[in-house]
Amino acid sequence: MVHGAGWALEMSKPVELALDAPVRRFRSYPEYKDSGGEWLGKVPAHWEIDRLKATVTGCQNGVWADEPDGLNDIICVRVADFDRVRLKVDLTEPTLRSVDRRVLPIRLLKKGDLLLEKSGGGEKQPVGAIVLYDQAEPAICSNFVARLEIAQGFDARYLTYLHFAAYSARLNTRSIKQNTGIQNLDSGSYLNERTPLPPLSDQRSITAFLDRETTQIDALIAKKERLIELLQEKRTALIGDAISQSAASTEVRLGHYVDLLPGFAFPSVDFSQDPDDIRLLRGVNISPGSLRWDEVVNWPKHDLVRFGRYQLQLGDLVLGMDRPWIGSGIRVSFLTARDLPALLLQRVARLRAKHGLVQQYLRLILESPQFRSYFEPILTGISVPHISPDQIASFRFKLPSMSTQAAICQKLETEMTEIKNLGEHLETSVNHLKELRTALISAAVTGKIDVRGEAP
Repeated sequence: MVHGAGWALEMSKPVELALDAPVRRFRSYPEYKDSGGEWLGKVPAHWEIDRLKATVTGCQNGVWADEPDGLNDIICVRVADFDRVRLKVDLTEPTLRSVDRRVLPIRLLKKGDLLLEKSGGGEKQPVGAIVLYDQAEPAICSNFVARLEIAQGFDARYLTYLHFAAYSARLNTRSIKQNTGIQNLDSGSYLNERTPLPPLSDQRSITAFLDRETTQIDALIAKKERLIELLQEKRTALIGDAISQSAASTEVRLGHYVDLLPGFAFPSVDFSQDPDDIRLLRGVNISPGSLRWDEVVNWPKHDLVRFGRYQLQLGDLVLGMDRPWIGSGIRVSFLTARDLPALLLQRVARLRAKHGLVQQYLRLILESPQFRSYFEPILTGISVPHISPDQIASFRFKLPSMSTQAAICQKLETEMTEIKNLGEHLETSVNHLKELRTALISAAVTGKIDVRGEAP
């Protein structure tokens, strides 16, 4: 069982994990054999090895059907309904489509079917996720999804965990075909991959074990994530109080005190893959309070002079104008030395405080609840909400003296640093628990640990 703030796995032969938690020990199976598969290694000697297709009776592509008409409407499960943590379908916000009743019987999902993401994905989250359909409501699946009907002798929940382990090992990427920016999965190729097939009794033991343990890990993760949310709320409240308590009586327009530059639409056909060229700062690189460069495109450095106006400097503030707010706050950050050199791409704004406004105080304004409440009613765009440079410039606020601004920033610095450090510690702990969850599932379904007979 899970104890304390988390735990780790230790297996004598196949796997060892060391995380920031007490160690949990599991026994290995008595005897192993070579699986012949790269991602599996050795598996228990009494397990069979076969193709994934042996676990299903068929793979049926979904259909998008017609617009709802109020007569033949039925729930249509989309990739957006995949709960990638619980590995189930979430129908909290169901989509309705109209299906001809004559073909409906062959399209209906059955409880216990697996749903395979066939199209979609991206660089960070490749196509090929699989979840379990365990709902009682009649439903079909969309054209981006395929239905896998489970063959006799297999536990659907076990297979869900098995596919999760395969996905975590990126086994699916060998079967991905790219098509006009959307990833497509060759389901035949994927289902031809080799996999361990334990006896049904072992499958059920593994499933019961993982259901119990992952539920407890998920509960710990949820508690820590809630603490992170509370810290963010406290941080926002501190900033809001500091801004609202200003003694200044006159409201000013932000555009009068800020040099605001929107990014340039650098043509993607000329992007460079040479790491020695200049990085282009895109919206995807901006997180609340920091920049992330795990997705990088570059611009030829020999062309820098022509676009010198868009070259960023140390201490610049950058704001993502598409989806400006996410769960952890507004997407705004300072430029540090490690972020340079870089050029400013469209849909990102660069902000520099002019005389009368302290740059750090400008950041507080952008992160304040007052700034957010001003913009939320006027966000434009349906699928991708965004704000414009003119809207940013139109924000009005009370401007104290520069000395008062500096004093407010200094006063908040200690508290904000403490909140930041605690938040980072919690995020690290959450990441470790997620890694542990993935490792535990993989170890159990591939036979690296023997969980048969584990006490409930």
